[in-house]
Formats: sequence, C-alpha cells, structure tokens
Amino acid sequence: MSKLWAYLVGLIAADGHVEKKRVALAQKNVIYLSLVWAMLARLGVAATKPFLDKRAGVYKIYINSREFHRRVVAYVPMGRKSNVLPPPPLEGEEALMYIAGFTDGDGWLEHVIKKRGEKRYCYLRIGIKTKSQKLRDWMHDTLLKLGIRAHKADKKSGYEVHIDTPDLHRLGDLLLNPTHVKKLALLQRAGPGRETPGLHASCNGGDSGIRPRKGEAIP
Repeated sequence: MSKLWAYLVGLIAADGHVEKKRVALAQKNVIYLSLVWAMLARLGVAATKPFLDKRAGVYKIYINSREFHRRVVAYVPMGRKSNVLPPPPLEGEEALMYIAGFTDGDGWLEHVIKKRGEKRYCYLRIGIKTKSQKLRDWMHDTLLKLGIRAHKADKKSGYEVHIDTPDLHRLGDLLLNPTHVKKLALLQRAGPGRETPGLHASCNGGDSGIRPRKGEAIP
C-alpha cells in the first residue's frame, strides 16, 4: 500500500461510509474535499466531484470504483463501523499516514492552557478520537514505536489519543485538512519555538512559542 492510499484509508475509516457498492465521504470543508478528490484522481480512482447535500448540510463525494471499494473493505467495515473499526495491518510510515488521514477526519488541534500555582502554561495538542478501543490502542502504540510520544485518555464519548509534545510535528506536518494546517501554522511561525511547545512554556512572562497573526485569536 502506498502512503497516499494509507492516508485515504485512514480518512475513510474516520469520516467515510462504505456502502454495498460505493464509498461515500462527507466534509463541511469543500476545499479539503476537493483536495481529496484530486488525490483520488491522481491514483486513477473515479469519483463524483464534491456536491452539497443540502439536507445533511455537508459536501459529499461518491467513489464508485469497484477496485477501490474492494481494497477499502479489507480495512474498513461496511455500514455502521465506528465501534468495530479494526487496527489496520500497517507499519512504519504507512501506519503514520493512516493515522494522519484519520486525524484529518476525526481529530482536532487545540491550544491547551493549564495552571500550576500562579503560573499558566500553554502548549499545542493534536487529539484523535474513536469509539473503537482496539484502534485507539493501536494508534497510541504505533506512535510510540515511531518515536512520537503520546498518551491515552478514556472519555464517555470515546477513546482518545493526545500528542502534546514537540513530537506532534512528525504527525502534524502530514495533515492536509486546511483547518488543521492553519492551526499548525501558529506554531510553525514561531521558528525555534517548534522545539519547545510543552509545559515549560509559560503564558505569564514565559514564551509559549505560539504567535498568532495580527488580529488572529489563538483557538
């Protein structure tokens, strides 16, 4: 499996729906969905161009390729899949690309602020959520094997992986969702601060390494 295929499979596992004869992808961001359409075209996979589903309030594409469907079903179950998503048999950079695709579909970036005594500490976090505990544990263990420090969090709404160390750029630099890319740019513009986004960066008198553009609020 190529890295691009691995990314798309991760995205479909997070944000797609595998039907009997086709694969559907839905996104609120039409720019991102158009990028995914272009990725599919690059692989020679025919898909409808993004269209607005007014009833659902999202943009969609349908992938009708039988060969694509056959390959995807080997990794993503058909129908309601969120609780039963299996860990994919991927390793190394392919596994990381799968996680990147999954993050672009069902992940988020946030600016975390914590207090210790009178000081406040700021750092960036990449979070990933799934209802499949086995898949969450696989993602966590895979990240650790690749040298990306991460930790697990069990929530009522699902199982999460958090990456809030300087290692987050190993994954963050692979993300393609424009919303995620824009947020990551806050940290990337900090230059040397890329190496120090952790708890030692204080909001009060210290340096978080995160600098918003003029008029831009930190999310």
